[in-house]
Amino acid sequence: MIQVIVLNSELLCHDEVKFFFAGDPDICVTGEATNRKDFVRLLVDYPADVVLMDVNSPEDRSRVEVVCRIRRDFPALKILVVAGEGTTKMVRLMRKAGINGYIGREQTTRKELQKAIRKVAAGEQYIGRVQKNAVTLSGIRHKIDNNQTLNKSEIEYIQNRLLRHFFKKSFTNDYSVNSNG
Repeated sequence: MIQVIVLNSELLCHDEVKFFFAGDPDICVTGEATNRKDFVRLLVDYPADVVLMDVNSPEDRSRVEVVCRIRRDFPALKILVVAGEGTTKMVRLMRKAGINGYIGREQTTRKELQKAIRKVAAGEQYIGRVQKNAVTLSGIRHKIDNNQTLNKSEIEYIQNRLLRHFFKKSFTNDYSVNSNG
């Protein structure tokens, strides 16, 4: 059984968290805290496998400090972040600090969250589909802005995006339905 402690703000409400894991045979929420002090106290009393952390603001730097403290005091604990819109830079800082995965709040369906927790608990990195694109594009932009060479996978990523864009437009333009017959 994967033991989960939730560190959240008001955005991930208690009832919502309970709903996501109700009846799940593999995942159990053992505690919930709304601030750093309660969170650390909870971890000492109720050891967990995964912490589910809510990041709702790009300015919420205290979450990076929490990640650093978890890495120092509870190195085996896995950290999964649920990130709000506009927090790409914050999540990048948190990745450097040692989170194991993150998922966008807009992606947070029950199934997706369960999948993310299972992967992170198993020691794998997890990045939600939408965030993968944002991280890849921001990394590529950074390299281009700094006149750095792109690696093979980054070039393939750009090529695939361009091809998808081109074929989508080409298909729409070449095969549009004429309602006049």
